[in-house]
Amino acid sequence: IDWWIKREKEVLGQEFSGIRVAGDGTDLFNAYVFKMNLYEKEVNNIIERMKIKAICTYSLDSIDTPNILNIIAYHRFTIVNRDLGWEVFRASEINNLFV
Repeated sequence: IDWWIKREKEVLGQEFSGIRVAGDGTDLFNAYVFKMNLYEKEVNNIIERMKIKAICTYSLDSIDTPNILNIIAYHRFTIVNRDLGWEVFRASEINNLFV
């Protein structure tokens, strides 16, 4: 988390307007499920207040259903390519299932 805060300060100090980042978290998520759940939750809360736009990708075939729901819940919205095409899920919709 501190790494993201430091990078944002560096970039903004160089007169850029923010950071855009993309990456696949499937292997890390599967290797460190508990830590990644905590990380995703915390980093996404922080990123919402920062000048960072992130695209996270995960393989649905490699992650079990409860953790897919966790991933969706930790991101503002998720775009999923299913058999019927692309679907958008908002975190608020998933979070309401658990209330």
